[in-house]
Amino acid sequence: MDWVTALPAALFALAWLSVPYYALREDWSAVRTAGMAVFLAAATAGTYLDEFLAPGSPLLPWIEPVAAAVMVGAIYVAFVREPSGQNESDDTR
Repeated sequence: MDWVTALPAALFALAWLSVPYYALREDWSAVRTAGMAVFLAAATAGTYLDEFLAPGSPLLPWIEPVAAAVMVGAIYVAFVREPSGQNESDDTR
């Protein structure tokens, strides 16, 4: 393994280790934790999945666009979307 492969692998490992750390440290909701895990899974798949498929596979052109779409959806779920159980009117009672 050369440094071109080792550097992204080390950065992905650091990112995968930081999600549970920050989830516990900052008391993330389950939705945010799951969104970040899905984001990292899509990023990892988009980066490394093409190396495991056959060179003539019809899935090769679709790996990166699908991974990017999943990453955008995961960021939306993790940071933008409010949990459905919370309602602003509950705080005023």
